[in-house]
Amino acid sequence: DGSKSLNNAEFKKSIKEMNIGLGDSEIRMLFDHFDADHNGSINFEEFIQGVRDPLSERRQQLVCMAFKVLDKNGNGIVDAADIATCYDATKHPDVIAGRKSSEEVLAEFLDTFDVGGVHDGKVTLDEFINYYTN
Repeated sequence: DGSKSLNNAEFKKSIKEMNIGLGDSEIRMLFDHFDADHNGSINFEEFIQGVRDPLSERRQQLVCMAFKVLDKNGNGIVDAADIATCYDATKHPDVIAGRKSSEEVLAEFLDTFDVGGVHDGKVTLDEFINYYTN
């Protein structure tokens, strides 16, 4: 239907077409596993988070250390002000070419890490970990 997500009926139909051999209750449990926000549909992000492996303990420690470096004021959130202290967006090719402002480039950079949460221009540790789990 062009929504880039699957509702329960679409999910059930696709599972049945693959002849996996799951019953209706098992398909519903699987759908509920993927539907992390419980809105009745599975989007791409929810699907990816549902099938990927967790980070190893060592890799998660490294990701947490990197987040702490970026979180300049230690408030548990990385925002444009934090990134601006260590990333000079004025050197980005789109800024140099006049296609984007340095603020737009910083916002896009932050949005890259804004995974598995609210897309608000602020990156929490959980969102940062989600990004590196992919």
